[in-house]
Amino acid sequence: MNLDESIAMKYLLLYGTFFCAVLFFLFPIDAKTQENSAPTITSMTLSESSGGAALSSINLIDGSTKHVYVHGSITDADSCEQINDVSGTSTWSVVFFRTDVANAQLCTPDNRDCYQLTENNTNLSHCDGPGDTSLDFEMDIPIAYYADATDVSSSPDHATTDWTVFVEVIDDNEASTSSTITTELNTLKALNADAMINYGVLDLDTASTEQTVTLTNTGNNDSLIPLISDTLGWTCTVGTMGPERVHYNASQALGWENGTAVTATPTQMIGVSLLKSSGTPAQAPVYFTLRLPEGGLGGDCSSTLVMGAG
Repeated sequence: MNLDESIAMKYLLLYGTFFCAVLFFLFPIDAKTQENSAPTITSMTLSESSGGAALSSINLIDGSTKHVYVHGSITDADSCEQINDVSGTSTWSVVFFRTDVANAQLCTPDNRDCYQLTENNTNLSHCDGPGDTSLDFEMDIPIAYYADATDVSSSPDHATTDWTVFVEVIDDNEASTSSTITTELNTLKALNADAMINYGVLDLDTASTEQTVTLTNTGNNDSLIPLISDTLGWTCTVGTMGPERVHYNASQALGWENGTAVTATPTQMIGVSLLKSSGTPAQAPVYFTLRLPEGGLGGDCSSTLVMGAG
């Protein structure tokens, strides 16, 4: 090889190396893809009925489940189909929690303070194909009757906090958005007594056997003291008698003499206090005894004993 050929070969090698380097750096630029847009929640309302008006606070239902609804609209510039399938790649998360509970929306499920809802609670509508960028959503939130109150009467005391609804949406390409609403949950004082009392056939100047009534706290007050009264007293076929002929005890087998007399005026029951449910009904037995006077009565006797939550 002569000198001219050697120089030409070096130039060719340098040119080839430079050409390859240019192709290497141009390739990633040509392969750049379009960025995904995150969805946006444009409106959100908490209501007592499906599609209803905004509520200011929640009143629970005695011994049952209260349903509230969070509904609104959401947009996704890439298409509403990016967020239209709760069972597909997109994800809808709804959490209803007492605002000061540990870990906020990541709280441990508990009917007292944290509801982690499944996607089955979610209803999506009005997404009309790939060219549409918005849809409507609604979630049904079922609340137990013993969920923590946050008003000024709350027991336990949670008056300095409230409840939060947290909604998060993650689209098919993993871009996300979230929004919250806060509300108060009111105290529900409620009580249920399980049966009527039948003292049986009694002789005058004798006491009945002890009769048991089971009281159940069907509200969310954690220190419920029931009220008791008999405003009219006893009416018999022959004669009448006052409500004080009935005594009650919070413990078994203490007898009429050691009991507390029922009065005509609603009065807090002595020794009887109920916590609220923790998933299992919160109950307390109360023991009643009737003692008849020495005379002045005959036939059948009846009265109305009222026990309330105050």
